[in-house]
Amino acid sequence: MPRHPLVNTRESIDFLAHDTDPELLAAVRAGDLVLPARVFVQKSLNVALAASASPQMLWSRERAAPVLQWLPRHLFGAICLQLALAISEGKEYRRCSVCGRWFELAPDVNRKSRLTCSAGCRNKAYRERQDEARRLHAAGKSVKQIAKTLDADPEAVARWFKDKKNAHGEE
Repeated sequence: MPRHPLVNTRESIDFLAHDTDPELLAAVRAGDLVLPARVFVQKSLNVALAASASPQMLWSRERAAPVLQWLPRHLFGAICLQLALAISEGKEYRRCSVCGRWFELAPDVNRKSRLTCSAGCRNKAYRERQDEARRLHAAGKSVKQIAKTLDADPEAVARWFKDKKNAHGEE
């Protein structure tokens, strides 16, 4: 088995096997890379959290009562807490198709099919699709062909041309 220069296979197996739920280890099948990777991340986060963050009871003005909060000791602790919370809450992230920034897909806030991080990027993407439709139209493509290329509704594409003509006072 080829060895990665940064990973000692024996130590990695020992790390995964030590203090891991036997049922979880029994669930690992030959060739399965995902479950061992998840266990490795979980155990690594536990080690990092133990050294870099701690639960504390703090007074909440809003609730007028003490609340349990995790406090990081430093930046790395804050990063570990964010990662642990994202994993435990099943958060999903996507890269914006316009600006490339990562954003959280939050079902209670936005659609899971969302492709952009903000209204500004969504508007920019819309304008870019219209511009591309106009370029294709100028190159002689039909509305139907343009709609298929841009995965758009043909009636919407036709309106883009009509709206552009009306905006410039053309016929």
